[in-house]
Amino acid sequence: MLDLPNVSCKLLNFFLQVLVVLLPIKDRDNSLARQRELEREIELLKERLDASQAGWAEARSNLEDRERQAAECGSARLQAFQRSLAELLSDSCIIVEANEDHIMQSLRELLYATRDKTAVSIDTD
Repeated sequence: MLDLPNVSCKLLNFFLQVLVVLLPIKDRDNSLARQRELEREIELLKERLDASQAGWAEARSNLEDRERQAAECGSARLQAFQRSLAELLSDSCIIVEANEDHIMQSLRELLYATRDKTAVSIDTD
């Protein structure tokens, strides 16, 4: 990756050195003062860039932590819900395991039993 502030600083120094040779003393003093100003500005910009990158890294880290916590919370809530459903669907004879497949199978059986019971009830009326 190209380090633009470093390249810019090197180019600036080169051009200023050329100007130092070509310009009279007064202009050279002005050029040196301007060089110091520009070098200070470059340093300030580097500091701002570093601070911005550090802030960005911290914000990204916080976001990743929140996403991980949300995923863990969602997973824990799903497991708790599955356990509750399994307990409701279980009785003394049938124990339903707290996983999606067993819960779905138990719900289907309950639905079919309810339909059959309703159908028998309608037939007897």
